[in-house]
Amino acid sequence: MRIPRSLTLMTLLTVAAPATAQELEPTTLSAWRIPIHTAPDDPETGEYGIWAAGPDYKVSFHDGFTFYPVLGESYPENLPLRWETESIAVGSTRIADADSPTRATYTDWRYELHYPGVVEAYDVRPDGVEQTFTLTRRPVGATAGDDLVVTGRWHTQLTSADRSARHDRLVFCDDRGKPLVEYGAPVALDAAGRRCEMTASLANGVTRLTLDAGWLDRATYPVIVDPLTRPLELGLGDIRSGDIAHGPTNVMFLVESRYNSAGDEDATGRLLNNRFANERVVFADISSNYHSRNAEVAYVAGARYGSFAQGYGRWVVAVEVNYSGPSTIYAYIHNVAGPTMNGGEYLYMNGHPGSESRPTIGGSVSMTSDHALIVFQRDISGDDDRVTSIIVDASDPTPSFGTPTTVDLTPGYRGIWPNVTRNSDGPNSSWVVVWLNVGTPAHSSGDSTGKMARIDHNGAVAGRYPFAYGYIGVPKIDGRQGRYLVVWQDTHPGFPDYHLRARRFDWDESSYLPAVLTGRSIASAPTGTVDNVLDLGANRSVAYDSNTQSHWAVAYQNMAQDGGLVRVGFTAGVVESVQPSSHQVYDTFLCYNPDDYEFPVVMDVRFEQSGEHAVHTRRFQYDPHAESSTYGIGCGGTISANNAGLHAPPYAGSEFLGIDLTGGVQGARTLLVVSTQKGKILLPDGCFFNVGDSWTAAAIGTTDAFGNAYAGPFNLGDEPLFTGVLNWQWLQVVPGKGVVLATEGLRTEVH
Repeated sequence: MRIPRSLTLMTLLTVAAPATAQELEPTTLSAWRIPIHTAPDDPETGEYGIWAAGPDYKVSFHDGFTFYPVLGESYPENLPLRWETESIAVGSTRIADADSPTRATYTDWRYELHYPGVVEAYDVRPDGVEQTFTLTRRPVGATAGDDLVVTGRWHTQLTSADRSARHDRLVFCDDRGKPLVEYGAPVALDAAGRRCEMTASLANGVTRLTLDAGWLDRATYPVIVDPLTRPLELGLGDIRSGDIAHGPTNVMFLVESRYNSAGDEDATGRLLNNRFANERVVFADISSNYHSRNAEVAYVAGARYGSFAQGYGRWVVAVEVNYSGPSTIYAYIHNVAGPTMNGGEYLYMNGHPGSESRPTIGGSVSMTSDHALIVFQRDISGDDDRVTSIIVDASDPTPSFGTPTTVDLTPGYRGIWPNVTRNSDGPNSSWVVVWLNVGTPAHSSGDSTGKMARIDHNGAVAGRYPFAYGYIGVPKIDGRQGRYLVVWQDTHPGFPDYHLRARRFDWDESSYLPAVLTGRSIASAPTGTVDNVLDLGANRSVAYDSNTQSHWAVAYQNMAQDGGLVRVGFTAGVVESVQPSSHQVYDTFLCYNPDDYEFPVVMDVRFEQSGEHAVHTRRFQYDPHAESSTYGIGCGGTISANNAGLHAPPYAGSEFLGIDLTGGVQGARTLLVVSTQKGKILLPDGCFFNVGDSWTAAAIGTTDAFGNAYAGPFNLGDEPLFTGVLNWQWLQVVPGKGVVLATEGLRTEVH
């Protein structure tokens, strides 16, 4: 039977400072490599085209070979370099020209244009694009002593000085003279392995690649002409925003948005396992026709795919697309382990008034739900942004959007920067969204309001609540099972410190208002310099541990790009913290991995000396020493930690530590004792008292008809934070006999 708790464990444990987290060293995620692909035409801009990308460039092939160096946010627009083949000739014998019939083919990493007798090909490599011209045989009509000449015209805003023919690279610079792209010194190879250096000239935007006639006369066909186009500025493409979600066992989906330039953002998505390995790019939107940004992803466990419900589980990616004017949002839906690049369905949110931006998405962990929820910011007339939501039915054969719902429209205020919980529990549960309300025009005092709403599984608003007032920044939230944590920035200029505030609340499905619990400062920094302002970033920076149902991880950085990562417990107190990287951290996002009981973390970091960006990952883990184990000799029943049926080792900040007695005597009076010390005292009836002298009665009660009892749940505090060792033992008095039986001891190490 359940026995009421009668003990505050904090009287026995030791007050401690937040611990440094146990975690693995950071690893570098492989840089962007997006295979050659296409996608459905965009409703606004038309044809998507044929694209690919490397770590520091992207390239298109639908309008000739066009090379885009990644320039980063500091460049206002792209500066592409497009090559147009004008002719391929041996002496006066022209093999191909711009009007020649061609046949285009491509595989993941190679694009080919087939002319009669020659193949113009482009190999997409990590360091650049290798251009080749392959002559399969000596051209009919060519005579000895004729040079092979490939003539191409450049179309670009970049500049390169005209020059006479020589074996050397061509370097293309921006308007300040900074080198950005190199077209490598060409060489020729024949089938016998012989090699010949070629010359390259440049005049009025036209390049002539020339192969010596004497070498060509002796060559064994096929003959290959081989220059390489590569970027000269590396690591400029910082990750503007991103998200990571965990789905079925050992599968995660990572989305990122990268600045190609300030005028062009690209989005991509890749599947990987729990160790950030076995990556496979399955989604890309890298057209230069528009911005693809603010991508988020959610997993919908009950979404069906295939004509006859062949399987369950689909990813839904929400992407903001910004054209020259207003923005809109689309959803990309991908089967759980679908191997085909851009092989899912696209839903476009067109035909609605205004501009839609900053999407955030929640999925569902229930096999009985095929719904996701996208929440976004809608601006109808230029200064009346309102938080809006829309349901996504993610199942085949016809995934669809529902009807948009206005979550909140407060007269005189703009609703901006929504953020929604990552998952719901199914058809009978909700998502919770938070956002920032600011005045129109913004109050000169800087005041704003943090608001939240509960949205049921059909998209209806089921409750609203203002959770904070004053000088607050962009809020973030996560939670499930009725348990939530909201975090926001507090930048009041009159306070001595900047703070990150966190507040716990529970929200029952039957209630319009939440039960607001404790609020804490979880990080602070002195005021006086803008570099100290604490920032949650544009990404999902809060994640909920659905196993313990007591912990959340929060990632943040300050304006000087120093990162922080904390874990908080059931009252929002900090129990562990870590600096996630020794480098500058620009953006951080994370989720929870229930398979391995850890938080996968992704960071855009910048190396101070080189200025290059890279994507680092970490696995934010619990202390492995937090565990319960038996000791000593028992003579009546079995003692164990119950944890309310959860995976909840005795972590500091846990709300649900329980102690079980099984296999005892039916109807026996029971006493659960606890001490910080072990003992081994022989009792009169031959059992041992396994806890030390300074013991406390934790619970008193009676066993049930099966001889079982339960005490708890006991709270392991997070603020003040307590750690240490607790030793437990059940004692039973046998009815009618007065005999005392005792279990083994249970040692619980709280970390």
